Amino acid sequence: MSLRNIPIIVGGIIWASPALAQVFKNPIAKDDLLGVVCAIRNGLFPLLMAFAVIAFIVSAYFYITSNGDAAKVTRAKQALLGGIIGVVIALMAFGLPTIIFELFGANVAMAC
Repeated sequence: MSLRNIPIIVGGIIWASPALAQVFKNPIAKDDLLGVVCAIRNGLFPLLMAFAVIAFIVSAYFYITSNGDAAKVTRAKQALLGGIIGVVIALMAFGLPTIIFELFGANVAMAC
């Protein structure tokens, strides 16, 4: 890099600085902890359930294509177990914040 390019680089940084200083909006658009937890929960639940359904479909595919091979049947059982664990985690992700906030006396029905 030559010394002739330094004014161009500094000028570019100074010119771009107003764009870099813009205020970003909150993507969750919630101001309190309960609202943030509910927004994360409501976004996470369908995603986890979709992964669980995909695991069930993959498990069925593995079982159908196993042709009685013990190693492939074991692989299918592991995929089925992964799907079941995914459903349990998704249900916990949906219900656990409600239980925790009810223990602390927050009105979850109004926030979620």
